[in-house]
Amino acid sequence: CVVVSAVRLHGGKAQGGVALGQPARSNFHGRMCQLRGNPCNRGLANVVPLSWAFVGDSMTDQSCCGASMLDIFPALLQERLDGCIPGAVVVEEFARWGYSIQKEGYDYPYNGTTEHNAALASGADIAMIMLGTNDAKELFESPDLADLVKTNYEALINTFLDLSEPPTVILAFPPAVHPTNACFQITDERLGDVMQGIDDAANATGVPVWDFYTPFASLVDDANIYMDDGVHLAPGGRQHLADLIYNQ
Repeated sequence: CVVVSAVRLHGGKAQGGVALGQPARSNFHGRMCQLRGNPCNRGLANVVPLSWAFVGDSMTDQSCCGASMLDIFPALLQERLDGCIPGAVVVEEFARWGYSIQKEGYDYPYNGTTEHNAALASGADIAMIMLGTNDAKELFESPDLADLVKTNYEALINTFLDLSEPPTVILAFPPAVHPTNACFQITDERLGDVMQGIDDAANATGVPVWDFYTPFASLVDDANIYMDDGVHLAPGGRQHLADLIYNQ
């Protein structure tokens, strides 16, 4: 039985499914170990669900690029999780297309958006932040790019860590991009600076980083993985990302 209706969508997009209520608080790692240690054990069907919030840009919500809202990777992850224990983990998506982690010199910083505020108010147990692809555009060319990303990432991370009941925060390196993505002018060099800034922010705040750049770096020429723009993920890429998270 596949249940995708638990995915709740934000940012002015239509909301699907039913709200399962505010999850009770307990140790994130202990609850995940409980679930992972008893895969597909129907005896755990009544476990208090974990809430997982995905904070990001169009690499998280690719409905801007023609994907169905049931075909973005958070929905695909929800499908895999529900295939094991329906309702044990509730996936929520708080993405804003085209937005960056940086505030300086750009009109579209993620920090302070409707989606950001909704993520803070969601009561999530886990908040995964995957921003930075837009910061690797030519617009942000700077010898201080890594430092700027670090500073702004730290500010965003702390908005979650400063909550009275903070979630477990996880950062993510975004997937690699094709070197000839002329439309977006994102370079590997700038993306490397962005990832350095993400890593530095993670070290400064004590949160982990999951690497989704490396698993995609060898797949940028695969038409099943990447769309023609060389940046956004095709259906096979979105499924691959969902699978990577599921198996992490």
